[in-house]
Amino acid sequence: MKNIRFLTAVSLVALLAAAPAFAADMTTYDENGKTVAKTYDETPKGTSASDELKQGWEDTKANVSNAASKAGDKIESAADSVKASMMNDDPKVKAAPVSLDKRMTANGMIGKPVYNQQNEKVAVVEDVILDSAGTAKLVVVKDGDFMGMGGKLAAFDYDAVIDRTKEGDVVMPITEKTIDKVAEFSYEPSEKNDIRVIPDNGYSVKKILDGNLVDQNGKKLAAIDNVSLRDGRAQLVIAAYDQVLGMGGDKVALNFDATRLVRDKDNVDLKLNAAQSAEFKTFEKTTTTK
Repeated sequence: MKNIRFLTAVSLVALLAAAPAFAADMTTYDENGKTVAKTYDETPKGTSASDELKQGWEDTKANVSNAASKAGDKIESAADSVKASMMNDDPKVKAAPVSLDKRMTANGMIGKPVYNQQNEKVAVVEDVILDSAGTAKLVVVKDGDFMGMGGKLAAFDYDAVIDRTKEGDVVMPITEKTIDKVAEFSYEPSEKNDIRVIPDNGYSVKKILDGNLVDQNGKKLAAIDNVSLRDGRAQLVIAAYDQVLGMGGDKVALNFDATRLVRDKDNVDLKLNAAQSAEFKTFEKTTTTK
């Protein structure tokens, strides 16, 4: 039986390691936004693939180190404090804050501009698509109007996200022409060959953020506030409870793997079993702010 594993006070602030620059420069996509690797025949003359691989990795380490140094003074403002506790047999264990880097969360990613390696703004992040195990499969972007109006939806393999800047912007090796060429993305079934639809086992993170944490009977326990995305997976669920009209209250972090994705009309909820629900209710009673 899975238990809810609430986290003790640990820092989850970290930078997402960037992929080597040479790999992104060589990335192409088919009409469905799937990654297609070019051959090394296109490597510039006088440069071997192994040499470029080595140099690309060295550049990556240097870039990440520099980014971490420059971003150090902004980490605190980018963090979100969440009340959390390890639920175990020790009654002395109390709730303690968990620090989340907002850039590594769904709320910190959706709506952010997408830049390529030439520092061109090419799109905004519209959504992330997970499978039933919580693995990030697709990143959905929208080109056109950056005020949220109009634009074409396109989906790319999630590993196309190669970096995040200290401001939270997303870096992907795509251009406006790339988006024009790939199939349009749709959340609804379509018989058209030029439309890429969400997979049958795909779950929209935006829908999850509109959903709730529910008990074994489907009764609401808390509202889903955020989801942390680390190493291509949904790792933590941030739930808000004891709210009034959807505002205020406390937040708690729990492992995404401890929950089960269930569809509820247009939204997606995260469901706990009976034992987990009882554990959550006990936690809520002992930690609710009065």
